[in-house]
Amino acid sequence: MKRIHLIALLSVATFLLPACQPTANAPTTNDSNSANTNTSKPAPPPTKEALLARETKAFEAWKNHDRKYFEDFLADNFVGFGPGGRVTRSAAIAAIVDPACTVKTFSLSEVQMTPAGADAAVLTEKATQDYTCGSSKGDPVTWAATVYVRAGDQWKAIYHNEVPVGGSKSKSTPPASTEAAENQASDPVTNELLATEKKAWEAWKSRDAKNMEPIIANDFVLLDPTGRRNDRAGAFKFWFEPKCAVSSVALSDASGTSLGKDAGLLTFKGTAVGNCEGFALTALWGTTVYVKKGDSWKAVLIIEQQV
Repeated sequence: MKRIHLIALLSVATFLLPACQPTANAPTTNDSNSANTNTSKPAPPPTKEALLARETKAFEAWKNHDRKYFEDFLADNFVGFGPGGRVTRSAAIAAIVDPACTVKTFSLSEVQMTPAGADAAVLTEKATQDYTCGSSKGDPVTWAATVYVRAGDQWKAIYHNEVPVGGSKSKSTPPASTEAAENQASDPVTNELLATEKKAWEAWKSRDAKNMEPIIANDFVLLDPTGRRNDRAGAFKFWFEPKCAVSSVALSDASGTSLGKDAGLLTFKGTAVGNCEGFALTALWGTTVYVKKGDSWKAVLIIEQQV
């Protein structure tokens, strides 16, 4: 399914990028319950094998410009996220089936599934592909993440993103979609998730790993801006090992999406003033998938991409 992103990366302005950012006073959001319109028997608990089969079919559909598959595969409130920000479901589909893009080969490896509450799961994998959109060559290797949500008797993709290994090779960045924000409805999960996200950023700013600990789940996954997949220990190393001096942080353009009764997804732009190891910090597009444990939200997935 990374094809979705890949296409966005290229100048075909839409949403997912193969491997690949705003002030949170007026966050918007989606209601993921709209995806659960099927009244048949609920889908069984997800397995890595079942979700990988769905993911592989999505890649095949991308290769074959199969609009019909994606009309069914993507949840109604699908969130596309790429180098230009959020993109709508309709824009994502248009990019996926763009005839200017030619996919020769793809393969998925190092697949990992992370549960996200009762009604959602995260699939991450390394995607290797050979494709072009117009005269632009797509990123050959990315770490891809798809968030699946229970929708009646199926598991549908409600979010997809990719971070290129070694940095993006794509030559152009599509504009952000304003339609995405305009179509989002009010959802209280945005403010809940944003409050937790701010705590995490403040802990990072203060170089306080102890205060970050309660926010990060044990089975956590980080796709960092350099194009690596990290487990929990690796993430703390990535965040706190470098010598950083940060004077301020700010989150903006926040949007939350419910993932059932005990999980949610937050997308936003994060800005930090300061430097790490002498290099000036740049703004990030961020995605965090949270699961509610008692009264607390814990992150199971974070994706960070440079703006």
